[in-house]
Amino acid sequence: MENIIEVLKASDDLSAGKGASAEQIDAASKSLGLAFAEDYLMYLEEFGLAYVNGHELTGIGVIPRNDVVSVTLEKRKLPHVEEIPADWYVIEDTNIDSIVIWQSSKGLIFMESPRSIKQIYNSMAEYILKG
Repeated sequence: MENIIEVLKASDDLSAGKGASAEQIDAASKSLGLAFAEDYLMYLEEFGLAYVNGHELTGIGVIPRNDVVSVTLEKRKLPHVEEIPADWYVIEDTNIDSIVIWQSSKGLIFMESPRSIKQIYNSMAEYILKG
């Protein structure tokens, strides 16, 4: 598996923060009632929030539309919520055709569209490289 930090740093188009503190990450995890996947934790610690290759990734920061807690809680309110496992959180709300990208606490990446939810990648790094 590719290292998410190396993948992001190797990108031609990266705009990122300076990282989230352990306290901020713990608070976000507790607010959602889940454990973040290892690669997402690494991403949060290193960057906190990032925009890369056209992807506006969720994270921890001052922008509510990209805050993992705000976005995940908002998406959990939608009618399909019974289909979304409790250990999933949003890594990107594409704002295109109602497509939302979720990650499970095990690190798997899922795409939700109005008609389906399907696994698309095995890691966040793979999503950035191929998505």
